[in-house]
Amino acid sequence: MQERRHRHEPGPLKAGTFGSRLRTLRKGKGLTLDALEELSGVSKGFLSKIEAGKASPSVEVARRIARALEVSVSDLLGEEGPQEEAVPGGRSRALRDFIRARDSRGEPLQAEEIRLLEGIRFRGKTPRTAAEFETLLRVVKLCTGERSSR
Repeated sequence: MQERRHRHEPGPLKAGTFGSRLRTLRKGKGLTLDALEELSGVSKGFLSKIEAGKASPSVEVARRIARALEVSVSDLLGEEGPQEEAVPGGRSRALRDFIRARDSRGEPLQAEEIRLLEGIRFRGKTPRTAAEFETLLRVVKLCTGERSSR
């Protein structure tokens, strides 16, 4: 299930690294390729090619695979980096502040938006301020064709 990319979209992820991590994480969770296909919506054949290092997933496909495995794309890439200080409940302080700011403006986030923002990593790091989360949410909405609530 390969997807077309436009010039402004990020390129595919590195095949070998991603594929070996994918196989390790999938098997660690006791999933077959068939089960992962069902959970991610990515064809078994393409998953097999990714694991073998013969294909590279787009960022969107990587995101779907990560969601199905309940890990971040950074986990699939094997990236490690300093993480934002977490607060009780597992959310970063910055995300908690962003959620509160949106609520106070009468623009509450949907549960799906919060889950998306919780999983975003950029170069292995989480956003550090409410403003960074606001920018990320706008970018995601622009990329997915959703209209901004502003």
